[in-house]
Amino acid sequence: MSNIHFLGEKPASLGTPNGSVVEMLENALSRARSGELQTILAVGHTSDGGVLTMHTAAAHNNYFLHLGALEALKAEFIDRQSTP
Repeated sequence: MSNIHFLGEKPASLGTPNGSVVEMLENALSRARSGELQTILAVGHTSDGGVLTMHTAAAHNNYFLHLGALEALKAEFIDRQSTP
């Protein structure tokens, strides 16, 4: 099962909260609080045109897992951006 999630929608108006982003982050926070989510890598676009990047510094016993997930995410993102 994939844990890669795409919102599949246009961004909300500038300054307006994007409900799907909020829901996704709340779900991740809940999983982190329960101890299920141990590390995270994330990228987002901000309403002022900037980019938010974050990751935990915690070592993961299989960093190739993260690298593979990033490659899958990248490929899916490119495909979605290039498909009208």
